[in-house]
Amino acid sequence: MGGQGNSILTSLLHRLPPSATTQNEFRQENQSSLFSSLTPKESVMSVYQNNCCLLIINSHASSKYCFLLSYKRGLLHPPCHIHTHTDPSIGAVDLGVKETYNNLWLKTRSALKYIYTRYLSDYDWFMKADDDTYVVVENLKYLLSSYDTSKPCVLGSRFYTGYFKAGYMTGGAGYALSRAAVRVFVEKALPDREKCPLTWKKTGFPCEDVALAKCLSEMGVKFIDTRDDKGRGRFFQQPLRAALTDPKALLGRPFYKVTTGLNCCSDTAVTFHDLSASDLYMFDYLIYELRPYGAMNNVKFPPPVATGS
Repeated sequence: MGGQGNSILTSLLHRLPPSATTQNEFRQENQSSLFSSLTPKESVMSVYQNNCCLLIINSHASSKYCFLLSYKRGLLHPPCHIHTHTDPSIGAVDLGVKETYNNLWLKTRSALKYIYTRYLSDYDWFMKADDDTYVVVENLKYLLSSYDTSKPCVLGSRFYTGYFKAGYMTGGAGYALSRAAVRVFVEKALPDREKCPLTWKKTGFPCEDVALAKCLSEMGVKFIDTRDDKGRGRFFQQPLRAALTDPKALLGRPFYKVTTGLNCCSDTAVTFHDLSASDLYMFDYLIYELRPYGAMNNVKFPPPVATGS
């Protein structure tokens, strides 16, 4: 479920070229072309250009440092933050929503309406995650390269819910919305108070991730299975240490069969949740600074997915 540090993240994401066979080449390719002009996806697979908006909605200082660090590394476009107060140092925008757990659904609705009005034509994908979630931006780019932003879809970690059959993309693990999905949500779902209510009769203010899933599923938005071809997850509601060492942590309400232990996680995993500020810096070091001598990463393109997804 989404926590009080609910975030919708913004960044410019450039798609992985199939010729990049090492992580270092991948990073160099992304950083050198990050701010180049973007063109629509072409029929030839060797050209993939795509950008993704990351809007931050939070009150925690740790995420500020995390995203400034990512921006410094050249992985993120200068971000636009949806915040509980205006902060010019990080481009924060106050939408006037009070910081309480019950307001998470209202904050998410307001943020999606804001980006629909301001940024829909500028970005292809819009990703939401909590501010204690680490996002491996390159792997996110890699995964999105297989999907069409003109079709309404959402990608994340899918859980069961007792409220409706479609399940939901859990907020902590983060989810990416295509441009078409944001359009459908604002233009069709929000005006329909029966299918996309602000409050629920039995529970009052619903959990934002479950509420959003209800609105999207009612409008026919496709929920994508983001596991790899070995059935390993890419988006995680749990911290990595729990995913690796506590099988029960992965078996709460998964929509699909999950793998556990050392085989829990895809080698192209995108997110891990419930991390401390020091965990975020540790992830950043292990991914972008530590280099085992002679290590190579042969990347398959397009990214393999679970059978039948």
